[in-house]
Amino acid sequence: MRGTAFCEPQAGSEPKRGIEHVVQTVLRGNVDRARMASLGNITFASKDPRSLAEFWAEALEYDLEEPPPEIIEAIEAEGGDLNAVAAAVDPTEDGPRLFFKKMPRSSPEHIPIHLDLDAEDREEEVERLAELGASVVETKTGTTGPVTETWTVMRDPEGNGFCVQSFH
Repeated sequence: MRGTAFCEPQAGSEPKRGIEHVVQTVLRGNVDRARMASLGNITFASKDPRSLAEFWAEALEYDLEEPPPEIIEAIEAEGGDLNAVAAAVDPTEDGPRLFFKKMPRSSPEHIPIHLDLDAEDREEEVERLAELGASVVETKTGTTGPVTETWTVMRDPEGNGFCVQSFH
């Protein structure tokens, strides 16, 4: 059976070590990444990819990723728009790459996914992001057991929703 491959040896093969071996391998970081999906980009449909990439790069202290010269040359040779795509990357390489592509957008009010930004001082961060061009929608507070969470719903310069949150 395919579903038991981690737990039972297959005829004529070396024995599998079971799920405990898999867990330990993952915990040690010895994972064959070629076999696993990984997050490549978080992609935003955008009217102005470069401007939106600049906003998010500043918001998250990311770097703008410039396209390689051969890509720029190819776009120019085809008469394409150099502002059709842009990207922002985490300089520490820990966070995901943000990719911005000029394309038709659906209404951002109805997209069931958004980014949550953690901040030690939520109010200060909301003010900083507003100075960069984001807008405040509302601030909410919720409590679950001993944890109280306060978050501010915001929109980036193109209307994409995100939240800035803090816990106390």
